[in-house]
Amino acid sequence: MKADGTAVTKQSFDATSLLTIFLVAVFVIPANFVVGPLGAAGRPSMLVGVVAFGWWGVRSVSRNRPRDPGVHQVRIAAIAFLLAVMVSYVAAFVRSIDAVEGRSADRGIILLLGLLGPLLLAADYIPSRERFETLMGRLTTGGAALAAVGILQFFTRFDLSRVLRFPLLTEHSVFQGNQERSDLARVSGTASHPIEFGVVLGIIFPIALHYALHPKGNPRFAWLRVALIAIAVPLSVSRSGSLAIGITFLVLWVTWPSRLRFRSAVIAAVGAVAMRAVVPGLLGTIKSLFTNLLYDPSTQGRLNDYGTVERFFGQRPLIGRGFATFMSDRYIILDNQYLGLLIETGFIGTFAFVMLFVVSIGTARTARRGADDETRSLGQALIASAIAVLVSAGTFDLLGFSMVAGIAFLLVGCSGGLWKLTATKAEDLAELTELADLGARMARAEKTTSQGTADTSLAPVRRSSVRPSLVRPPEESDQA
Repeated sequence: MKADGTAVTKQSFDATSLLTIFLVAVFVIPANFVVGPLGAAGRPSMLVGVVAFGWWGVRSVSRNRPRDPGVHQVRIAAIAFLLAVMVSYVAAFVRSIDAVEGRSADRGIILLLGLLGPLLLAADYIPSRERFETLMGRLTTGGAALAAVGILQFFTRFDLSRVLRFPLLTEHSVFQGNQERSDLARVSGTASHPIEFGVVLGIIFPIALHYALHPKGNPRFAWLRVALIAIAVPLSVSRSGSLAIGITFLVLWVTWPSRLRFRSAVIAAVGAVAMRAVVPGLLGTIKSLFTNLLYDPSTQGRLNDYGTVERFFGQRPLIGRGFATFMSDRYIILDNQYLGLLIETGFIGTFAFVMLFVVSIGTARTARRGADDETRSLGQALIASAIAVLVSAGTFDLLGFSMVAGIAFLLVGCSGGLWKLTATKAEDLAELTELADLGARMARAEKTTSQGTADTSLAPVRRSSVRPSLVRPPEESDQA
């Protein structure tokens, strides 16, 4: 029994359950572990994502699929991106392509389905707001655990990812582990690279901050998650990670009341001073990543890539040469997801990718309209994450890192899920209000009829205007 006296029912396996398995696979299992026979396509998180895509597909063609409260723009944008990639996949085999690039293209489709599965499942089939909050809590807890592993790596030089072993999984590639920049260790946790580590935590940070301001459980634990993430991001010594957390914090900060903005600014300043005292040189190194941006060798390398990109893009500007066929070990490494998509999927695929996150932002904004303060805060957090992904994708090849790509796509789906749950609740309340008004009018009509007077205000009501799910027989209500 709950505190309010209601019965506790056993939770069945639903979309949140499968997405939780996806999160465990993302955060716990390093990206270099795969199901041996499948090679690079056998990353556990991607395989769970493919299962999620299959589940979504089966439920979408069933008769009992839940209806949409309006046009589901996130789903449309996701399917549009899938179609754009499939067109480029067909284009890859129309031209002359060798077996190596062909297999890479096949793996790319598996990767894409593994990303879109959690997105679509979160957007369409999270059954309730309570289960949605459960998923978000598990996401932030996973991010905090990843941050804790990174902090442990930085201060003890103990790399937990190197001692992890999993049954039925083999190491597909050498895990990079800790790296250095300006004599400072760059940590990656269970991520495959410090950049991925920093960006993943950066886009989870606003969700964690929302739940610290609107706690669902122990507020101390909620703030601990925020603190771990905020401490761990600078330890990646990553320009992309610092950019991601800075953007998300700013997008949230501008919507807060003045008192909260002042307190957060003071806490951030105190935290920066403490970080400078504990890790001398860290903040100065991060600052130099931005102040010396034009003279950084990595920046010069990125600028030199434009000539190669222009040549390949010019060959197939609309649909590209094929998703996942521009292989870094065969051509060059592109530290810019947009440039890679322009080559592989052309203008159409790149546009579809950008619109996926733009639509996510618009959908989260729609969910905020007329909602309570808590929903508005959560919607703004999802907006902040999407903006950070759009900006960060220009600084590294985001889709080449399964952890950050998986979390980014999942958060897009969560924007759609929040909109659907919020809009459905508003629609239900409107229909219940209509039912209450109808009941009151019928009562008046009965009263006036008994007095020998007809109530002409009682207009006929169409049977189809009220959903059956809102009017249950008395015996069904008693059983519930």
